[in-house]
Amino acid sequence: SILRWRQRQFGLVCPRNSSAVRATWSAGTMCLICDGSKDGVDDPFGAKPNEFQTTMCNACCENPCCCLYGFACTPCAACTLRRKVIEYDMTRYECCQGYIPACCCFCPGKCGEKTCPTLCLCCESICCPSLSISSSRMYVQDALSLSSDPCDRRLIRCSNCLQLLSCVCWILAIFCEEFRSLAYIIDCIADCVTYSVLGCMVAQVEVELKHHYETTGQPLAPPTAQTMVPRSYQKR
Repeated sequence: SILRWRQRQFGLVCPRNSSAVRATWSAGTMCLICDGSKDGVDDPFGAKPNEFQTTMCNACCENPCCCLYGFACTPCAACTLRRKVIEYDMTRYECCQGYIPACCCFCPGKCGEKTCPTLCLCCESICCPSLSISSSRMYVQDALSLSSDPCDRRLIRCSNCLQLLSCVCWILAIFCEEFRSLAYIIDCIADCVTYSVLGCMVAQVEVELKHHYETTGQPLAPPTAQTMVPRSYQKR
């Protein structure tokens, strides 16, 4: 239960079909750890023709204000970013935009999004900000046919690995009290890294949206069936 909670709260989304050692949620759809030996080989975004204007590593320099905003006020950043990528049209809103599969009582598209979209978005941003920001980023990738950057994937994997290590330490602390101090330290480090990665992710998407508006003068259109990565929960 500890692992499940931390995964929903902090787990960033990695490529679904990566041939790697992984800890999974919902029958292998959500991956926590990915091996970098075959970086991007099975990444569903890897074959897309376009690239982000900036990588997550450089996003903090390209857009420091948004990066700091995403780090210091993550739920608010998750909420405002989602509203921006769907062009403030809440009829287009779906919990995690459908990128996270159904699990137990959690079922995207059936969480009251149509009747109370704003309330659902607030709950999503507060309860699972990492998944919310990751979903907004993937939505933009689908809409603009953006491929994944290898450095971005490694940052996400590093963050997820630290979160998993934190979970392991807390589980060990249940049986051995000596692990409690170590668990607190790893927990603090993992959260700092995760929030830093989220800040970079928010800044990266903001830079991409700004470039799109400046070059096309058009709002961000929803992903088409041709550009959209298949969403596993729809197969259920």
